Amino acid sequence: MALFSINNIYAQVGIGTETPHDSAILEVQSTQKGFLPPRLTIAERDGIVSPANGLTIYNTDNKCLELFNNADWISICDGSVVTTPPYSSSYVHCSTPTEIVDVVSTTGKIWMDRNLGAAQVATSTTDSQSLGDLFQWGRFADGHQCSGSATYNTDLADTAVPDAGNTWDGKFVLNSANEFPRDWLDPQDNALWQGVNGENNPCPSGYRIPTKLELEDELNEFSADFSADATGAFQSPLKLPISGYRRLNNGYVVTTVGRYWVSTVGSGVQIDALYFMDTASSAVMTGTNRAEGAAIRCIKN
Repeated sequence: MALFSINNIYAQVGIGTETPHDSAILEVQSTQKGFLPPRLTIAERDGIVSPANGLTIYNTDNKCLELFNNADWISICDGSVVTTPPYSSSYVHCSTPTEIVDVVSTTGKIWMDRNLGAAQVATSTTDSQSLGDLFQWGRFADGHQCSGSATYNTDLADTAVPDAGNTWDGKFVLNSANEFPRDWLDPQDNALWQGVNGENNPCPSGYRIPTKLELEDELNEFSADFSADATGAFQSPLKLPISGYRRLNNGYVVTTVGRYWVSTVGSGVQIDALYFMDTASSAVMTGTNRAEGAAIRCIKN
């Protein structure tokens, strides 16, 4: 039976002892049981918001106690830094890595405050520094998403594995004939962007591609609060700019239309994406083809 002793002067607590050490605010003694800290996976650990210095967990993936110190998690087993880097070492950045800053939307969800690949938060609907990169649906950041990347027009990719010596690695795969399945990949794979553990999830650690419902909720919010168009998208907490999109048949970038990917797979060969057009003054959820290049706004898991 644990015994508790509280000293009003020092506010000390003893568990299993009536005389905690003078240097300890809490002392635990037992000859039969141990102290069990919170047990978290790497993903769960990385989901802790603003961890305090000294915060300690047991990492069930690394099988070790870990201590947070300044910006890093430190393994108590060997003293090594075990912080999960925000971006994979194989991630090809078109410029500098996208800074990770959170913003809370009116739906209560936490998002990155800028598009993946953007240099800054949008200052207008057409701010060129805020547009970000244009990904083909389901692809990793192998360089194909850079607006000036080379194109590949020999055939469709037959594997979604990036940087594996494929002739299309780092290139925007064209579907020049605009033929079924209007994809960059054959056969299609619906699982590439599903969740934080999606095979080709390009978002930083702890973030993922939003679902259709999550992005649709944001559309409904800014449509009600502001307007159902590019202006409303920019006025929302997410400050979504007109990102542009890249055509599947020739790789040209169209700048008057904004398209944002979701992870949800639509009917047929398409997936649903938030689509808003500057000239048409409208914002809707609609289907678009996977071989097109579109922007990504990552959501925190």
